[in-house]
Amino acid sequence: LSWGQRLLRNRRNNGSSAGALRSLMKTLWADWFHSLAYRPTLQLMGILFFAYALAVFVFAYIYLGVSTLGLMLIKRSDPEDTSTSFCGMDITNHMEALYFSLSTMTTIGYGVSDYYFGDCWTPLLLVLWQSCWAITFQSIAIGLLFQRISRGTKRSKTIVFSDKAVIRYVKGIPHFMFRVGELRKHNLIEVSVRCYCLKHERYLKKNTNNNNNN
Repeated sequence: LSWGQRLLRNRRNNGSSAGALRSLMKTLWADWFHSLAYRPTLQLMGILFFAYALAVFVFAYIYLGVSTLGLMLIKRSDPEDTSTSFCGMDITNHMEALYFSLSTMTTIGYGVSDYYFGDCWTPLLLVLWQSCWAITFQSIAIGLLFQRISRGTKRSKTIVFSDKAVIRYVKGIPHFMFRVGELRKHNLIEVSVRCYCLKHERYLKKNTNNNNNN
């Protein structure tokens, strides 16, 4: 079994596996940015689109709830009031709330009769809240996508090295030398190269049967 399977399946050791799983999840959430950044690109884009759509829906129902409750309070305080919306928000159903939320998220513009919402503070605070969330979300999304596009594994594909090497003595000291190049028309600055030497040795097995017979 792999390590992840062992964490999930072994639950008989006084809850140690469950504790290890919680500790693992806590560690991943502590560095949530890189946990998202190292996910596959399509999966990352799916998560971002889902979070964006979820924010639009959540704020849409907040706007709808505020508009509905505000209009109810107005009617209760003054039954003769002929207002059809709260603070001029003109939100009376789900679709209007969704379009209003999407307009706020994308700064497209409002299709309401009063752009100043009747000088009310409640719509201003809600719009300000969603605008701050939109700026934060867009900054995170741009950072994550930029990190995925400019990741080092893709960059290293144009770094090539020779398939042959030599050992050269420089001032009496042997140096292991090979060539490294860049396929693009850019200079490599402050390059750091790490090499590993693998030594394969063969041992002849002794013929133990012949030795025992002799």
